[in-house]
Amino acid sequence: MENTIVINKQNIAIKQYKGQRVLTFKDIDTVHGRVDGTARRNFNGNKKHFIEGEDYYKIQPNEIRTVGITSPNGGTVLTESGYLMLVKSFTDDLSWKVQRQLINSYFRLKEAKVKDKQLELYNYFDKKYNGEAVLSIADVEHFTGLSHYSILKALKTGVEFMDYYYLKRDSLQRFKIDNPKISKLVGEMYVITRSGFELICKWYGIKIDYPDAFLRDMFSKRKAIEPPKQNAVTPVSERQKRIKHIIEMLENLGSESSCKAEQDILPQINTKDYDVILLVHK
Repeated sequence: MENTIVINKQNIAIKQYKGQRVLTFKDIDTVHGRVDGTARRNFNGNKKHFIEGEDYYKIQPNEIRTVGITSPNGGTVLTESGYLMLVKSFTDDLSWKVQRQLINSYFRLKEAKVKDKQLELYNYFDKKYNGEAVLSIADVEHFTGLSHYSILKALKTGVEFMDYYYLKRDSLQRFKIDNPKISKLVGEMYVITRSGFELICKWYGIKIDYPDAFLRDMFSKRKAIEPPKQNAVTPVSERQKRIKHIIEMLENLGSESSCKAEQDILPQINTKDYDVILLVHK
């Protein structure tokens, strides 16, 4: 059917509210193979963390039919961010698979046609701010599949100047100079550090490898702080010490007999060192 989609071999009806796709608790239980009531129980137990109008909507009876739901008492639907928050505790292998299917095939499907042309224009390139590798929000969307809104929501729980930077005016101008591929039309933007990227992935339970830019940055920093290798003492330095020691012994002889010098010192002189000692100790 055109208005349904198959997730984990289960048909669910496509539902939309206020311009975005939403899910019911029953939908979540069905595709995740959970006992009826599991999703609702998780939601009620953590409701203080969900924001109405962002993570979920309470739909009144008079408009519930427009969403494709039959319920005389109205109902609650979850947005993409609400769904991801709800299933953070679902960590089995099947749940990871279902989450990816829902994000890519359900929540993203409507945006796919709109984004096709945007993807043609999107071109990843390494970026740095204050000498540190960073990502734009478009980059994070590309690597994680999350929406702009979802990324910002998680990012705002982090610390500015550590997890992210909000660039505008002078700071943005400096960033554009250091990264000339940034469009001149950009008037403000967020750039996300490695810790910020980790925060976003952890917030939504996403397991993903570091982008190459972060790996290169980590490698170069590690290389920069490695202590220089200590050169092994070379035969030349040992020779210098030996020659210096013998010259000091000769100088300390003073007026003592050359016989003593011959007995105590000369046996210590290496044949290769003789010319040097003779030149220094005239």
